[in-house]
Amino acid sequence: MGGPVYGTALVRAPSSRLAEGIVTHRARSPLDVALAREQHAAYAEALAAAGWVIEPVPAAEDCPDSVFIEDTVVVVEDLAVLTRPGAVVRRAEVGGVARAVASLG
Repeated sequence: MGGPVYGTALVRAPSSRLAEGIVTHRARSPLDVALAREQHAAYAEALAAAGWVIEPVPAAEDCPDSVFIEDTVVVVEDLAVLTRPGAVVRRAEVGGVARAVASLG
């Protein structure tokens, strides 16, 4: 028998363009997208092992920062609030998240 279920965790795999993402707090450095994808898969597995139901959001290959899904939606109980990212280049991420949230009811 499994442990408690805490809720649903939305996850979106890193884009192949992740290395092109916005950098504001440090100098740009090389990024291994394959390693980032492995680490992200381990993150999702850890969430599932801790009792969360994983809901993948379709990839957004044209959006380098789309893995940071928590920037586009805030969910509290049965209320989801979609954000309007300040960076114009990130606004394209919201549509896929909106569809995923709507599919959950």
